Amino acid sequence: MANLTNLATLSTNEIRVPSAYSIDSIMLTNHNGRIIDIQKIVTDFTLTESIYHPGLILSLNVKDVVNFMEEFRLTGHETITVNLSRKTYIPGNKGNIKIDDQKLSHLFYVSEYPLYGKFENRVQVYTIKGVSKHIFMSKFKKISRAYSGDIKNFVRDVLINDLNVSSSAIEMTEDNTDIVKFIVPNLSPIDAIQWALRRAYDSHGSPFYCYETLGGKIKIDSHTDFNRRSNAEPYREYKEGRFFSFEPGSLEDYDERRSRIMDLSSDLRMSKFLSGANGAYASKSIYVDIATKQIATTEFDYNSEFTNMAKIGNFSTLSQRFAPEDIYAGKSYTPDRSFSERAEEIKAGRARSLSDFKNSNINYISLNTKAFDKTTDVAEKTSFVRKFESIPNYHKSTVSSRINIAQSVTENLETVVHDFTVSGDFELNCGKVVLLKIAASSDPKADVKDERAKINNPGADRFFSGNYVVTSIIHNFAEDYFSSVRVKTDSFSNDILTS
Repeated sequence: MANLTNLATLSTNEIRVPSAYSIDSIMLTNHNGRIIDIQKIVTDFTLTESIYHPGLILSLNVKDVVNFMEEFRLTGHETITVNLSRKTYIPGNKGNIKIDDQKLSHLFYVSEYPLYGKFENRVQVYTIKGVSKHIFMSKFKKISRAYSGDIKNFVRDVLINDLNVSSSAIEMTEDNTDIVKFIVPNLSPIDAIQWALRRAYDSHGSPFYCYETLGGKIKIDSHTDFNRRSNAEPYREYKEGRFFSFEPGSLEDYDERRSRIMDLSSDLRMSKFLSGANGAYASKSIYVDIATKQIATTEFDYNSEFTNMAKIGNFSTLSQRFAPEDIYAGKSYTPDRSFSERAEEIKAGRARSLSDFKNSNINYISLNTKAFDKTTDVAEKTSFVRKFESIPNYHKSTVSSRINIAQSVTENLETVVHDFTVSGDFELNCGKVVLLKIAASSDPKADVKDERAKINNPGADRFFSGNYVVTSIIHNFAEDYFSSVRVKTDSFSNDILTS
């Protein structure tokens, strides 16, 4: 691979551009144990990480003019170790600036050769895909055993004992789930982790995630961790802009370039019609105890729970002035009433907000208290749900509104989604919170004395600007290193609905 823009950077202690990087080696090992550095026939490659997937994914494009596939006997038994390095500035004491030499090395097991093409009988091109070792090995193992304890510890135990992940490579949240008992129903280790996480909620009702970052760490986080990072200093601030203000090669230019959003597209999923039906604002759980023939119900109201929910922004995505169904004295109001009138009716209990429609999403959960508590009196008709809360069953964490809160968090996390490209950064990983400053739309003919200043420093769009959690990143390595980042938020960063 050609890295022409990086050569000057590597020959000096000065950093020219933040997208500079170096390939130390891309070592391929075949089934016979032969090892070779293939970087000269690699045109480009990507490394992908996501909070929804517990491993990294490699996609590597090869241009083969030396019949490498046949000569090296590529048969799907290969491993690839990618070794990269780059330099970056880091703040020092008393304002001094230091240069940090970063190294990255990761082993991938080849999972497939999805694309192959040949041109003029002289050139063949193909794509090699690989996954982290623990993802590869999971396909060849099954788990069918009993477990008792915290769900996050179950995830950690599976990673260590079944997938041979080093304990030093795992970082766990300080949040805990309920103590549960269950039997894993003959699943692969990764499927068992995902199955267990379906019932993992912390005290805030936040769901849990298991994912691997570019640095090789496997993180077990809850949504509450994203909330803590949002309340602390964000990892970095990224801005939109068209021109650069500083001398190329200077430290100021470097900082400006590494925080510049190069392109941006957004997916607005604010539909109350769809998200509301999926439990974003109201839902209920119905529990049926087959032992005592009792039924109990818990309900979730987004407006009531919002202040206690762990979230990235600070402001609700549901207006309390919007009443799709008004009921007063048995008559429906006309739809042209003002929002202020509707709000007063909602406050007075004479109108229904979207958070009042509990039947929009219902969870049906079967319980069996007799299977776990032999002292339960079948004839007793008092709250079996309260008794079940003390029984460490797989479904224990659902016997509250936490399952409904987790549904709401998951659904609201799709409210606003941004995809953007920035200069590459080994330390920009999933699970981190970044601050986006999106330019507000403006009339290009507006009277501004300094046209350049107007383009470079437009007003911030209050609707889109704010904190977002990074949910996936595609690290693109070609002549330069750029990252395609997807970020999401579960709530607004500014008071859009009441201002």
